[in-house]
Amino acid sequence: MNHPHRLLLIALTAWVPTATANETVTITLDPNAKPLATFVPADTFGAGIDGHEAGVTRRLLRGANLARMKDVGFGPFSYRLRTELAVESWHWNPAGHFSGADGKSGYWLSDTTPGRPIDISYGYRLPRRGTSGDQANNDGYSRLDDGDAASFWKSNPYLDQHFTHEDNARHPQWVVVDLKEPLPIDAVRIQWGQPHARAWRMEYCTNLHADYVENRICNAWAAFPQGEIADGQGGTETRRLAAEPVKARFVRLLLLQHAADAAPATSDIRDSIGYAIRELGIGTIDEKGVFQDRITHAKDARRQTAMFVSSTDPWHTAKDRDPDTEQPGLDAFYGSGLSDTGAPLIPVPLLYDTPENAGAMIAYLKRQGHPVLQIEMGEEPDGQYATPEDYGALYLQVATVLHQIDPKLQLGGPGFQTAIDGYRSWPINDEKRPWMTRFMDYLRSRGREGDFNFFTFEWYPFDDCCGEASLQLAMHPRILGSVLEGLRADGLPRTLPWMITEYGYSAFGCRAEVDIEGALLNAETVGLALQEGAARVYLYGLEPAEIMDELNCNSWGNNALFLADEQMSIRSTTATYHGARLINQDWVGPPDAPHQLLPVAIAGGTVFGLPRVSAFALRLPDDTWSLLVLNKDPTNAYDLAVDFLAPKGPTPAPGAVALTQFSRGQYQWHPAGEQGGPVVNQGPVARTAPALPVTIPAYSLTVVRLGALAH
Repeated sequence: MNHPHRLLLIALTAWVPTATANETVTITLDPNAKPLATFVPADTFGAGIDGHEAGVTRRLLRGANLARMKDVGFGPFSYRLRTELAVESWHWNPAGHFSGADGKSGYWLSDTTPGRPIDISYGYRLPRRGTSGDQANNDGYSRLDDGDAASFWKSNPYLDQHFTHEDNARHPQWVVVDLKEPLPIDAVRIQWGQPHARAWRMEYCTNLHADYVENRICNAWAAFPQGEIADGQGGTETRRLAAEPVKARFVRLLLLQHAADAAPATSDIRDSIGYAIRELGIGTIDEKGVFQDRITHAKDARRQTAMFVSSTDPWHTAKDRDPDTEQPGLDAFYGSGLSDTGAPLIPVPLLYDTPENAGAMIAYLKRQGHPVLQIEMGEEPDGQYATPEDYGALYLQVATVLHQIDPKLQLGGPGFQTAIDGYRSWPINDEKRPWMTRFMDYLRSRGREGDFNFFTFEWYPFDDCCGEASLQLAMHPRILGSVLEGLRADGLPRTLPWMITEYGYSAFGCRAEVDIEGALLNAETVGLALQEGAARVYLYGLEPAEIMDELNCNSWGNNALFLADEQMSIRSTTATYHGARLINQDWVGPPDAPHQLLPVAIAGGTVFGLPRVSAFALRLPDDTWSLLVLNKDPTNAYDLAVDFLAPKGPTPAPGAVALTQFSRGQYQWHPAGEQGGPVVNQGPVARTAPALPVTIPAYSLTVVRLGALAH
């Protein structure tokens, strides 16, 4: 798949902005135009709360911090589920029980009966894990190549026909191996667990342009000449796949039909269905008939050959609690006062948990009297490489349980990790339709599209946040617009409400996130999302955080409104804090009243056809006007003029113009590694101009308040 915005970024790298005399940028408004959106700010501009390292949550969610967090002015809140990213089962209530006879292992079910308030909850690592890395702490590893024949990977039993009520051929499970470079392959060795696969197929990626798996998903697979197996025997099987070795980097084991050999001494059907593999080897058979394994086996994701799997069994034990990560307790979250404006967006575990545990959580919230309405089903299935059919099967099982508790619950997802290119999955059996097309078809074919009430994705547009920020900001509107256009073309219903459940400059920590660039991008994301019809947007980074240099380019930052000291108390605010307050408290009027977003036309301020100036116009409840104007040019200021297209109707009332501006004149970041911080941090400045035009500084956010229209 080509990405025009990436090609454009390469073309723009030669552009260097130069200072010039102020150019005039004219914003044209038509007060008689149909509004692009009508919204209530208190119901629309939200923020999220996430899981953290052990011992951090209580220090974050305490009085002084909470007061500053509330003061930013966000309305709705969302609860983010880190356990889904960490390949962990969520004990959302530490009180509960395991399904096993020993009471210390099996499938976990938290208690629904209120008892001691839940202030902290934990994730439990899965000992049957298959994928090497994860999107959380990345401190787990795959059991497929850990060098321990006593451990094994097992697929999720809830994807078996016993629970899906459809042929297992609709949910083939798989293992993808990344050998990091093309290697000669003509054999596979599988040490099966129970149950094993009776029918399976070995394939290799034929796309020579496929790069590391997270970015370039292989879209062309071929079976090895002798890779079709219909008589799998279990135990340890060594199979020759080709008479002559085939060079391949990505190799896939596709599991098509399992044998009925349940694990011994178990009465739980979940423990007896799916596929289990103890160790996987891929390589060649030499002239002496000896298998030469090309896979590195180690109990370390950074050392072992990278494995990616379709699903993982949520079975675990009491000893598997992750000691390094915690989630805010549900009672503590509701009791913090952050979500007092209404029912928050709450996730339920889906990929690495059971439908029963998800249902128990909603039952508990309702018994506690906590408001609950919208449920996000899991989080980031694309980041976990789930196929849309597998996600759909789990989605419907959880939906059935939740609607038995409350038929009025609104369910949605999938919470894409990235909507830029990560929402496409590996094709199976020549299935190459986009993720959303396949997911929606899966629901429709079962008459269950009514269970999908809203669509969600996360928005972190720039992986390379060490790149030239001004170029990235110039491209931002086109990127978001093309992503939404692509999603709709790929099957997202245009009438379905959608939300951005997290947004920030990048998923990686870097300076742009705490400097003016982050404030510009976040403000523009809000305006663009409203313009495109979003029902709600949730900023990520409300909690105090430390800065980091995740891309090792000496660019320290984080998606954070507040910088934290060693005690996790707020030591400073960031540019994104001031930008968020500008949106919530200066751009909008009364937060509980309807606002109208009107279309604008902008003349001037472009580079290579890309805008350096963005503008978003609101008609406030009192019929006055409020413009949010972003100058994304790091060097040039502009003179801003405003025209109204209403020759026979109302015209702008004459008089002074109220301005609120935030730029480098009020905020400057001092880079000093992990000790970096703002050396100028004054916040937006309000002033009055006698009339338009007014000057908008380089790299600035400006709110222009105009009076009511006069006839």
